[in-house]
Amino acid sequence: MLLLSIASILIGFVSPARATTIVVGMGATFFDNAFPFSAVYSGQYQQIYSASVFGQPFLISTISFQTGFDSGAQQATYDFTLSLGTTSRTPGNPGSSYSGTFTPVFSGIVPVNFTNPRSFDFNIPLSTPFLYNPALGNLLMDVVMHSATDSPPGSSLFAWSQNDPQLGRVYNSSGTGPATAGPNNGLVTSFTGATTVPDSGATVLLLGAGVAAVVGVRRTLYNFGSS
Repeated sequence: MLLLSIASILIGFVSPARATTIVVGMGATFFDNAFPFSAVYSGQYQQIYSASVFGQPFLISTISFQTGFDSGAQQATYDFTLSLGTTSRTPGNPGSSYSGTFTPVFSGIVPVNFTNPRSFDFNIPLSTPFLYNPALGNLLMDVVMHSATDSPPGSSLFAWSQNDPQLGRVYNSSGTGPATAGPNNGLVTSFTGATTVPDSGATVLLLGAGVAAVVGVRRTLYNFGSS
């Protein structure tokens, strides 16, 4: 019973999972960009997010993209596969080829109804939530575009952050050309998920007290059995 009580106390001092949203892409300058969610883009696209933005393990459940200031789209439909992983590559040096190990977390069609500029209207609920641990490297997002349509045609644009130490990308030049490095720029992205943060100080103190209590119980039982 004592061990169970100690465990209950320790659990009580670990903060429960907390839902939160992290936005990546607060660079010095902002423009509008169509890649990769556009009818003129096909094939693969990768974006790197700095681990420093997250700071601690984060269970990602939804990814959203911010629409551009000059986006005139009313509706759009995107058919794609999105994967997540970690990489040693950095936003400043994303490479000029597609590489890395990642896990598919969404594949299918997402319809989008656009509202106002700079709104996060494009929301992707992940089929499989992804637990990202910043200690393993920077976050890598891989997108493979299958097809896209928008109305009016060619009008969907998304916020694109430049001179941004938090972002880097590799993309197809002109939408269909060779893979090209895009250091320190990328789409403004919102990650919605949850994080669990232990109260390390309190846990360590209680753990020490718990160990001492267990030792004391064992000594008491031993002495009692020997009398």
